[in-house]
Amino acid sequence: MAPPTDSMRYAEHGDLPTDGLTLVEGLPGHGLVASIAVEEIVDQLGLSHVGSVESAAHFPVLSYEDGGVRDPVRVYARDSTSVVGLVSDTAVPPAAFADLGRTLVDALADSLSLAVFLVEVPTVGPPGETVVSAVGSTPALRSSFEDAAVPVEADAGLIVGPTGALASAFYHAGVPTAVLLVKTDVDPFVPDPLGAKALIDDALEPLVDFSIDTAPLAERAESIRENYQRTAAQFRQLTDGDGLTESTYEMMYH
Repeated sequence: MAPPTDSMRYAEHGDLPTDGLTLVEGLPGHGLVASIAVEEIVDQLGLSHVGSVESAAHFPVLSYEDGGVRDPVRVYARDSTSVVGLVSDTAVPPAAFADLGRTLVDALADSLSLAVFLVEVPTVGPPGETVVSAVGSTPALRSSFEDAAVPVEADAGLIVGPTGALASAFYHAGVPTAVLLVKTDVDPFVPDPLGAKALIDDALEPLVDFSIDTAPLAERAESIRENYQRTAAQFRQLTDGDGLTESTYEMMYH
């Protein structure tokens, strides 16, 4: 078990398979593109639940599935693959950003050779078009983007929110860090499975050692949107500046 912060700890439920792993982050953000993409990767690769982030102060909820309960922020891995998935069933409140970064770095950084973070960037472009670009913390990473035909982002900008906090934490811990920017004109508060499909097809598969069938993301787009509406509503409330109170959690989970 990783050393706890004052209010957060990482609980191990299984072993990470080996060193040289690639973390792929899937926290809720605009369009829930990262969440949808990483949960599809977890499902198709058959990754197992190997760790949870526990914090009654920041995540005063339990999620449930198949009759069992679990912490909402979880890590998934498997012996036969180098991919580690980070998922969350809840939007991450701003007060948790710093502790979450420190907790996950303590638990995972020594086993990683790469950390990949996913950000949706609302933009104005041709209707329905999704474009993925990348930024990286090392020259070798930026060279790998070119080798994989993933455009290197030319503009300057800021990576904010929980993804920015985590990317900063892993970068400052010395883990090679890539951020994939998913540019789309889709409403940021509407779950976007087609954006997740483009992210996997155009960037994650060329950069990470796996093969994912993304056809189901297009075939099940409407049902996926319905399944993620609760998290999208929670994310909207956070970004509207209202914060997440205990009553908000109760409304979202009951």
